[in-house]
Amino acid sequence: MNLPDDPISVLAAAKRDLRVALRNGQRSHSALERAEASRMLCDRLLRSDVWRAATTVLGFAPMSREPNIRSVLATTLSAGKKLALPRLRPEGAGYSPVWVKSLECDLVVGAYGILEPSSQCAAVSTNPLDLILVPGVGFDLNLCRLGHGKGHYDRMLVEVTGIRCGVAFDWQVVASVPQESHDIRLDCLATPSRWLGAPV
Repeated sequence: MNLPDDPISVLAAAKRDLRVALRNGQRSHSALERAEASRMLCDRLLRSDVWRAATTVLGFAPMSREPNIRSVLATTLSAGKKLALPRLRPEGAGYSPVWVKSLECDLVVGAYGILEPSSQCAAVSTNPLDLILVPGVGFDLNLCRLGHGKGHYDRMLVEVTGIRCGVAFDWQVVASVPQESHDIRLDCLATPSRWLGAPV
């Protein structure tokens, strides 16, 4: 007798397949395309009401094929807002938000080759943060996010509160992302061409 598939295994397989498809699609976009799309996306973020109203922002140090939001991070600091970035916990069980004062002096290369705050930077003790910029492999029209599969970001998003804003290239947005019980739905999503969710 054939037993029914485990729903969790089916969802995990669907996520895995979608990650592969999206990562393969990413490779078809040139560095020039990514740079121009990143510029448009940063402009949209900096013009948004949620960024303008925020006094504390949790950003991220982008990987090579993610939207380059460095200008948003730099402008956040120069505007007098407080900026935090994720730092992998020593035990490797997720990220914690950590304050940074300088993008040039406070960042070191972390466990996955991603820049993160050094051990000299103080952990965020205030909650909520006003705005949380969230990267991902993919996103959908219902503001669901597909991460890299390790659950590090989801664990951090459970612990912090504030407006959770996905940050993505247009080609990272699909009709539907498979969702499990631990996945966090976002409040809004910014891409180079549009804004979904909470008022801009």
